[in-house]
Amino acid sequence: MKRIPTVAIIAVGRSGTNFFVSALKDFEKSAAYFELFGTHGVFGITDYKDVAKRLGEYAGHEITKAEDPVLSDKFKTKPVLHLNYLNHSAMEAGYDWMSYKVFPDQVDVAKLKVSLREEKTKVLFLKRNRLDTYISLQKALQKGEWMNTETTDFRPEINLDAFLHWANRQNRWYEDLYAYVLENDLDHAMISYDRDINKPKEELLKTCQTVLSGFGIDAERASGPRHEVNFSKQDKSADSFARISNGAAFKAALLRADQLDFALSEPLSDVEMLHRKAG
Repeated sequence: MKRIPTVAIIAVGRSGTNFFVSALKDFEKSAAYFELFGTHGVFGITDYKDVAKRLGEYAGHEITKAEDPVLSDKFKTKPVLHLNYLNHSAMEAGYDWMSYKVFPDQVDVAKLKVSLREEKTKVLFLKRNRLDTYISLQKALQKGEWMNTETTDFRPEINLDAFLHWANRQNRWYEDLYAYVLENDLDHAMISYDRDINKPKEELLKTCQTVLSGFGIDAERASGPRHEVNFSKQDKSADSFARISNGAAFKAALLRADQLDFALSEPLSDVEMLHRKAG
């Protein structure tokens, strides 16, 4: 099958991916999806009705909604095949490139790796500092609200061992795929939440254009928003430790464990620094 470029966004939940994807949607001839291997569905395809129709024909299953267990099972069990179907469907519908995001434990990593070797696939590592990501996750889990809900005044208590266990698992996710990308000489780039995403939309769009250009994708900005996707910042606290009820005690525990720098840095920060110096 002939292919258009695909940007695979490697990330974890609560790292600013929704806002980032909403920016990608504002480019002409882009098919920017959300989580294709989500626990509760395949998200973003139904934003593009023409793509969904063609994909349904290839997959032998009519696609009417994201929360579709049959479609979800197809993507999880045969991700390479259905990503190829999706790519071809987007190309036939007139799109120049597509993107999707994937989080840890959503799909068999071995199968994901095969898909990353497909022609014209680019890998984008999207990262946020570990502690802020974890706090955001705990707030979402405890409130049961995942988008556009003000959480500044909600300050949960967090546990050091639980945080470190979670953070080390996320590290393995990023490091394993980064090593694979290097080993196979795949086109890749890195995006930082603090440096690149937590900015006014106009600045983020310029960053997106730069990254896409580096991938060889000539992305033209649309004259206006192509999809009604609005995401607001949920926690407006400036300091990470002000976002939790046991901030002072937790910071002291990190210091005792010699883990403060680890908590406040992003995955792959060491290799990114080396890459920047080499560049």
